Amino acid sequence: MADPHANRSAGHVSNAPNGTPPLAPSASHLPRPALPAQLTDATLANTEQFVWQTLATACKDRHHGMHTPGIVTIASDGHPAPRTVVLRRVDAASRMIVCHTDARSEKVHEIEREPRIAWLFYDPQTRIQFRIAAMARIERDTPLASEQWQRSSLSSRRCYLAGITPGTLSDVMLTNVPIGMEGRSPSLAESEAGRVNFAIVVATALRVDVLELATEGHRRVVFACGQSPTWAAV
Repeated sequence: MADPHANRSAGHVSNAPNGTPPLAPSASHLPRPALPAQLTDATLANTEQFVWQTLATACKDRHHGMHTPGIVTIASDGHPAPRTVVLRRVDAASRMIVCHTDARSEKVHEIEREPRIAWLFYDPQTRIQFRIAAMARIERDTPLASEQWQRSSLSSRRCYLAGITPGTLSDVMLTNVPIGMEGRSPSLAESEAGRVNFAIVVATALRVDVLELATEGHRRVVFACGQSPTWAAV
């Protein structure tokens, strides 16, 4: 058995009770390495380009921190309704941001009633946050919606085969996975039955708020899309 006073005999002084050696600092409390600043006077004019380049990368990389942003709509009771979605497509030229949704979901009804929405993106690796105000619309049978459906994986398509409308209350747990598809993806032929429930949220960005966290001082840039960015107090 280890001697509980071994650290004392080695000249170690402990402030912990009963002479117990103090715990080492956890990884979350260790100093974080400084990162090269992304928001500087030299890069200010190119902030909008930086935002779209970052989102384009996040769209393709499912491990990127911004691949699963939050989208905020306004619920029927007037309260904000946030949820996490998967970033599916971005286009800098049209300032477009796209995610997929079940056409029966609450967010579809909320956007059709109130198209003003907000996006929240954050990458813990770079410690950069984007808040984007946008106008959104729902597309079901448009060429863009059809293209997004064709690009969807079979495992993703399984979500749209759910037989119960999302948000339906139940006395028992509902995974809403079709019977017989637990643990497997549908075949291509099976998946086509979900097309009727598939829709996309197409949002046009209006204003962007970029925040970069840094131990030496946070930095913040705001701009209306297509306009010159400016510094803002954090």
